[in-house]
Amino acid sequence: MRPLIVYFIFAGIILSFYTGFLFKIVKSSLKDADSEEIKTKTAYIFVCLGIFEILGGIVSGYLADRVNKYLITTASTIVVELAIVVSILCLYLDNYALCFVCAALWGFADCIT
Repeated sequence: MRPLIVYFIFAGIILSFYTGFLFKIVKSSLKDADSEEIKTKTAYIFVCLGIFEILGGIVSGYLADRVNKYLITTASTIVVELAIVVSILCLYLDNYALCFVCAALWGFADCIT
């Protein structure tokens, strides 16, 4: 049970990130936009996140039957770390297109962990 505690923590980090922090990243990347445009473009980001959650579930289900589970957990850790790095880049670069990559990685990481 103790080796899995890191993955339980990752699941909480992922959920807290995209429910609270992803909106702030999108808002900071759209500095000259009004409130309605920010809400609309945030909805597009969350649609992207949802699509990649579905893809992450399909990929992890496929790999769970064919690959060693330690390999899957290592890959999920790498995806979470990559999502953190891209999120930091997205925050500092203020690029809306990079928000889609960020959402895709967080969505994929949510279902693969």
